[in-house]
Amino acid sequence: MSWHTCRRLTTSTLFVMVMVMAFHATNVLGRPCPKNSMFLYSKRLQESICACHTGYSCVNDGCIQGSANEVPGFREGVTGFPTNCTRCFCFDRNNPGADLAIHGTGKNLGTITHPIYDHPDPIFDAKCIIDPAVTPPKPVALETMNWVHIPKCGTSLTTLIYNYACRDFQGQRNTTFTKVSTEAPLSSWFSKYTDSTCDLCYKVCAGSHKKCKVFTQWAPHTGLVSDGRSFVEKDCAARTIGVIPGHTPLVFENSFKNTYVGTFRDPRRRVLSAFNYHRHAYKMPKPDQMKLKSTKTLEEFLAADGIPHCQTKHLNGIDCGAMHKKMTFKKLIRAIRRLDSFAFVGLTDRYLETVCLFHKMFGGAAHPHEFENLRDGTDFLAQYEAEGYVILPKDAWERMDVREDPLDWLLYVVVENTFYERLKKYGVATSDKVHAEHAAIVEHCSDWLQEDFLEDEAFNEEHVKAPPSAMDCLEYQHSTFVQMYERRTGSS
Repeated sequence: MSWHTCRRLTTSTLFVMVMVMAFHATNVLGRPCPKNSMFLYSKRLQESICACHTGYSCVNDGCIQGSANEVPGFREGVTGFPTNCTRCFCFDRNNPGADLAIHGTGKNLGTITHPIYDHPDPIFDAKCIIDPAVTPPKPVALETMNWVHIPKCGTSLTTLIYNYACRDFQGQRNTTFTKVSTEAPLSSWFSKYTDSTCDLCYKVCAGSHKKCKVFTQWAPHTGLVSDGRSFVEKDCAARTIGVIPGHTPLVFENSFKNTYVGTFRDPRRRVLSAFNYHRHAYKMPKPDQMKLKSTKTLEEFLAADGIPHCQTKHLNGIDCGAMHKKMTFKKLIRAIRRLDSFAFVGLTDRYLETVCLFHKMFGGAAHPHEFENLRDGTDFLAQYEAEGYVILPKDAWERMDVREDPLDWLLYVVVENTFYERLKKYGVATSDKVHAEHAAIVEHCSDWLQEDFLEDEAFNEEHVKAPPSAMDCLEYQHSTFVQMYERRTGSS
């Protein structure tokens, strides 16, 4: 269908098309905008919109104009349309006869008067299983993101953040730089790209190109430049704020509320990962960390000063491996309260569901790199074992008592419950293991999860003591999960 043909479509024809699509709608997909446009948040309009990709223009009376104070993907000269514009679409200015995607031909998950259109996303559809019986809330685009990167809790999230902020588009240009010059400013290398690609999407590695200013070198970002790597032009749909690389602990600010994005982890699994990764302890003095090489069990490792409570420390602005820090129940409550400022929390060991849920909540086309495990551990375990480190098996965490790392366990329980409830709310289907884990946690921690950490005055005292509900939650046993899993699957 050509652009000229689409311009002749009548309102009644479009109405019939929308009704047919709505009748067959199942809540399977997660892309609020059609192809040739991207889902982003307009600060000026204070709502999520569809912005046309570089080289495309919006057609219809409902089209809107970008402005200077918007994210780069909706800057001056860019056009777009509200997500409820039935007849809007973006056409290629250089090829007006190209196939079009009219917004109103998407699946309507809302109503005729308040439509919520959903468009095909082959990557999302191939990876994510969505419950068609659930009507999810309307996705809301993130304007800004602040990555909270807790050590051993998932570097892979950088790819999700990058591809959400920096979108591919038809006709994007690419090139490869093989020689680094210190004489010319970095911006001069990319002058022909900067009209359509924001600073975030082509920020290069600094100095020796071993360390990167924005994203780590682990993730396969097509916009990241270093010697021999390809640079690909991008449209920018969101900003990042705060410190992105490394494991810098949370610098909490009220102005960053609803921008924090992070993954958390069962502390037993996190400690095992740190143990096997040359006894990882971020910011612990090197001589003290080297002493940990002789530890042979998780319990021995956790008994060392600076090792427990990493996730609770991080949310209190304390380095994960910091020593001589008195970690109190008060600090746990502060960490739990700061979770309220997170736009999104995921689980490292439920990464597929984490990526699927993110797109259901915040829209945006999925990218295949987002579903990859960038660091599965096989690249360094043999090396560390050869260096004399004891390497424990992958299931060693199952024999660890949660009371060995009590603050992080109680924090994880709250995060896991939030994550699980959002999976249900947005209709993201998951495995029997996830359901069994949640049921096992609730078996011991239901009272803890019912505590009102935000409003209860008892948690505002200077010397807060752990309530009975916390002590009950710390009685959790891995055997409870095994029983729940066998009950769900009928195995023994």
